[in-house]
Amino acid sequence: MKVKKKIKLARWQKEQKQRKKKNAQQWLWLGGLFIFFIFLLVLAAVLWKKAKLSVWDGKSTFNVVFLEKDEAVVTSYQPKEQRWLELKIPLNTLVKVPFGYGEYQLKNVYDLGQLDRKGGELLRRTMQETMGLWIQGWVLKGEDRDTNLSWLDQWRLWLVKKWRTNKKIEYELEFEPAFIKEKLNDNTDVFKIEQGRLDELINQEFFDSEIIGERLTIAIVNNTEVDDVARIAGRLASNLGGEVVWLGNGEEDLENSKIIIANEDFKKSAISYVLSRALGISEIAVGEVIDYRADIVVMLGRDYVK
Repeated sequence: MKVKKKIKLARWQKEQKQRKKKNAQQWLWLGGLFIFFIFLLVLAAVLWKKAKLSVWDGKSTFNVVFLEKDEAVVTSYQPKEQRWLELKIPLNTLVKVPFGYGEYQLKNVYDLGQLDRKGGELLRRTMQETMGLWIQGWVLKGEDRDTNLSWLDQWRLWLVKKWRTNKKIEYELEFEPAFIKEKLNDNTDVFKIEQGRLDELINQEFFDSEIIGERLTIAIVNNTEVDDVARIAGRLASNLGGEVVWLGNGEEDLENSKIIIANEDFKKSAISYVLSRALGISEIAVGEVIDYRADIVVMLGRDYVK
């Protein structure tokens, strides 16, 4: 049986082998670093893209509806006063669902919208019209958690609640005069909303001192075949402190909503900004408003009710 002898390498061969090993390790480390750098770039690009989908500008009052297991909560952060408000609404509250759905209990609105895969948007719009308040965001909590808030919106909301809130206010609306307990024909307990009293509460807590200070008059014109549209939009403007001087139906059939202002400077007004964002109107233009005796005329078209 032959025994293999171990070949002893020369010193220069050992050094060469060590250099190759060291170079291989360096290239491996550099390759890993390069891959990690690419990963960071891709991650940053994804986060930036999602951040651009933010629904909050970081300056305006931010209102979000949270749909929870036992209740809905409209959460509001008011940056100017650094106030945090929570309006807790029972899920068996009867609400008028827009887009022709009719009247339902609040707990059914999200599922109703999910028939067209728009549960969150239907919830947001329903709460906006019910409360007479601009609602920017929605969050479905629980196992099927979903939201239209970007990661940046959610991070900002957590940050301001934790560190930038001077005053916290909470309302259990079922105990407020605006919420009246009744029974349906099948003995189901529900709450009905007394709108005038609710508007008093919303105006008290959400009026905007800047909008009041502008003293701009507003007309809301319904250019659709859907009833009550002007009144609903007018509630929102009034609750914020806007002076609504005209509500009614227009003569023209309008496809796309628009805002007409008497003066170019009014484009920069707080009320124009809020109404355009809350009502989803992109067109703001100087035009003839004398017929309505208002500084700002909101012309609601079919796009608003579709």
